[in-house]
Amino acid sequence: PPVPVDPGLVLGGVMIKPDFRKAYVFSRAGANGAWIKEGEDFMGWKVVSIGKGGAKLQQAGRSIELLLYPE
Repeated sequence: PPVPVDPGLVLGGVMIKPDFRKAYVFSRAGANGAWIKEGEDFMGWKVVSIGKGGAKLQQAGRSIELLLYPE
């Protein structure tokens, strides 16, 4: 199987309100970034869940977790 490649996405912030959750995601390769809600897509990755410490994204059966404060 092919080796997973780091898509170069970074989580810049999260916003959690009673009626929605958003994550600010951007690419290391460029300054493009956006506030994305759960269920929306960013650069081909679907935002599956957003929590206070990170966001989980999926693409083509593959999952990645972006941490707000990586260790």
